[in-house]
Amino acid sequence: IFPEKLTKPNQLIIDAKNDLKTKEPSYYHNIKGLLNTSPGILNITVAPPNVKRALLFMDIFIKAIQKRGHKIILKEGTKIVIDSVELRIGLRERLKRRIIKGTHWDSTELYPSNILSFTLDVYPAKEWSDTNNSPLEDKIPNIIAKLELQAVKEKKDAIEREIRHIEYERQRKIEGDFKARRNIELSKTTK
Repeated sequence: IFPEKLTKPNQLIIDAKNDLKTKEPSYYHNIKGLLNTSPGILNITVAPPNVKRALLFMDIFIKAIQKRGHKIILKEGTKIVIDSVELRIGLRERLKRRIIKGTHWDSTELYPSNILSFTLDVYPAKEWSDTNNSPLEDKIPNIIAKLELQAVKEKKDAIEREIRHIEYERQRKIEGDFKARRNIELSKTTK
């Protein structure tokens, strides 16, 4: 059951709430009408009516991942740390596109959609959003499961990269030794 208000919020949530209080909606193209947290604060970008819901979602999410033994850090964005693997995450409100008819050409305008979206910034990117059947809040267990699986994959990939690097360096050394011996042999035959 998802609570309706913040109770004993995490310090990161308090900082984000205080930061968003000082903001005005942006007029920048891709975040038009949205409030965007400052650097060093949880990555949240939502319209003013959704600030309370976004803070509540992030508070529940943070508490859930901390219970699983993971942590959130604010280093070059918002990251979750799972078994020493850092994964960049964010919460934003999606924008809708409206076409504005013009005399010579049409233009587009973006405006808040009231649809919250949680993103995992990996390749390929993964995103969970509100749907007609279920709000984003219901997807927290799936989000955490994907984050944990992604951390395992990232760790495995790092080990494989290290193994390939060690093999590459070993092959380079063998080739270097071979060239050095060949050069010594060539110098002996030319004398």
